[in-house]
Amino acid sequence: MVLDDVSCKIGQGIYGLLGPNGAGKTTLMRCLTNLYPLTKGTIRIGERDIKKTKKMNIGYLPQQFGLFKELKVEDSMKYFCNIKGIPRKEREAEIQRCLRIVNMEGEKNKISGNLSGGMMRRIGVAQSLLGKPPLILFDEPTAGLDPEERMRFKNTISNLGKEETVIISTHIVEDVEACCDKVIVMNGGKILCIKTCEELKELAMGKVIACKKGREAEIPGQFLIEKQYEKNNEIYYRILLHDAEQINGQEVLESTIEDGYMTVIKENCIEGQIV
Repeated sequence: MVLDDVSCKIGQGIYGLLGPNGAGKTTLMRCLTNLYPLTKGTIRIGERDIKKTKKMNIGYLPQQFGLFKELKVEDSMKYFCNIKGIPRKEREAEIQRCLRIVNMEGEKNKISGNLSGGMMRRIGVAQSLLGKPPLILFDEPTAGLDPEERMRFKNTISNLGKEETVIISTHIVEDVEACCDKVIVMNGGKILCIKTCEELKELAMGKVIACKKGREAEIPGQFLIEKQYEKNNEIYYRILLHDAEQINGQEVLESTIEDGYMTVIKENCIEGQIV
């Protein structure tokens, strides 16, 4: 079993689907697109059951996205228009609209095989927007992108979600913080919670401390060392406590979405473990 009794209702807006590798995020995405048949249960988009509907208007960018390398960008987009059943007379305007959103309208005559990884990913986003689908799914959209391309992607996504539902599956917490309204946390095939970014931060409020390296043994009970950093030429640990009562004179840090996410994922922190 990959997905275990998953049940939720999602409205308009941009949702980040967070979870460790193997949590079931990609499987859930593929079930939403009807690529994987359900063994039980129902998925509805609006009032329509996807198992009983021959054609659903869904935008989807999979983890591995490719193009026919010999085709021009514009021809590749026409190919996707054909697959999605967009009327021929509307295709040119729709292609221009989607390429403009991802800042690629000037590259429509470029051969797909000559595109960089980031540009290829932007075409992937553009094809997912064709036909103005009410549901758009992005599976690990920033994987393998350099910081500049990741920033471009986040700027593009931040303009969506006003009329549609966008779900971004990722394990990169900062991508969610940059462009998502709400966060869905998954692990072990289950949805653990759906919260706003602020609500997720609040789960770890008062439980995050700075501890000088070597003094972590002074902390009573269970805790999780999230990361280490340098301050005033000394090494410190950022530590997530199991309980705020464990604070023993250490500096309390402002909680982040990542702290809240780890609070949900780690029901019982492993003492002394560095993640």
